[in-house]
Amino acid sequence: MKHRKLWQVLITLTLFSFCAGIVPSAWQKEEIKDIKWPQFHGPRRDNLSDDTGILKRWPDGGPKLIWKSEEIGDGFSSVAIAGGIIYTAGNIGKNTVITALDMSGNMLWQATNGPAYKRSYPGARATPTIVGDKLYHLNGDGYVVCLEARTGKVIWRLNILEKFHGRNIEWDGHISRAAYRYQPQRLSQKQT
Repeated sequence: MKHRKLWQVLITLTLFSFCAGIVPSAWQKEEIKDIKWPQFHGPRRDNLSDDTGILKRWPDGGPKLIWKSEEIGDGFSSVAIAGGIIYTAGNIGKNTVITALDMSGNMLWQATNGPAYKRSYPGARATPTIVGDKLYHLNGDGYVVCLEARTGKVIWRLNILEKFHGRNIEWDGHISRAAYRYQPQRLSQKQT
């Protein structure tokens, strides 16, 4: 599957680049829980890290592979990191699945957020967003879920297209990018 291979390369590169500079120095300083990359493009959504000690140049042959996971599904989600947990999303079977991993790559939990996105360029679209102790995710078909970030327990979920009588945009599945333009606190109220 061409898209699966592309996604695996993208997530591997993301983890390589992250682990090459930030994670090893954090492990040495025992500051794993202080790593904060809680949403797409980081804390300020500018893709810039405030961390120090990051490699300015990779060693010949690239950074050493510390670990990898093949249980996170297919898609285009990046990673969010908060409280010593790595979060991502992918298509697994018929579902969009959010996965939480510890900093060694061990799975902590998985939770579903609607059906797997199967139209053009199949796969999960959005990176989970962490605000305080909650995780928010919007899939390509308008399903929004709020989970307990540590456990994956559902706090609330709804389909915004159904609830507000909307329709998906023509550029398939890119509705899931829109969630990042709003203040996450506005999503934290219980939905009925």
